[in-house]
Amino acid sequence: MNYLKPTAPQPNSATNCVWMLIGLPASGKTTLARQLQRQYAQSQIVSPDQIRRQLYGSARIQGNWTEIWQQVSLEFQQAHSHQLQVIYDATNCKAAYRQAVISLAKEQGFAQIIGLWLRSPLWICLMRNQKRTHPVPEEVVIAMHQDLVTQPPQLTEGFGSLLYPQVSQDQEWLD
Repeated sequence: MNYLKPTAPQPNSATNCVWMLIGLPASGKTTLARQLQRQYAQSQIVSPDQIRRQLYGSARIQGNWTEIWQQVSLEFQQAHSHQLQVIYDATNCKAAYRQAVISLAKEQGFAQIIGLWLRSPLWICLMRNQKRTHPVPEEVVIAMHQDLVTQPPQLTEGFGSLLYPQVSQDQEWLD
């Protein structure tokens, strides 16, 4: 299944690129991240949840954000030095969070930052979330939705492109 529109910009091999996923928990971000990684072999998924698993044994443990961000920064640096594209898999629901990632990407020398906003409806995300082994508390998902409503991603944040992948609502999958 292809989530990207045919007109989506294709980063050239000489340009390091960051794909920033944006969306609610259970909107399909991790599924899309895996698809992008298959599509772009020279890429690396950077995920705060994966880092939490490595550092604390579980993605549910929020842990020390400074420690997690240091690892995110290190993974961006390593990806850039190996000329890999980064697929940043996090909710990025607040403008300040997106700005921190965009600043990091630019500091590391990434030339292109593409935002991919998965706008799955709140009710679908809540339904999928309930099916998870460890669901995110419903009030947290609703608060993130409100953040995206009041602080939607915009090109002026520093994205080279901002795309809205078409996610099928007919299929159900879990991130």
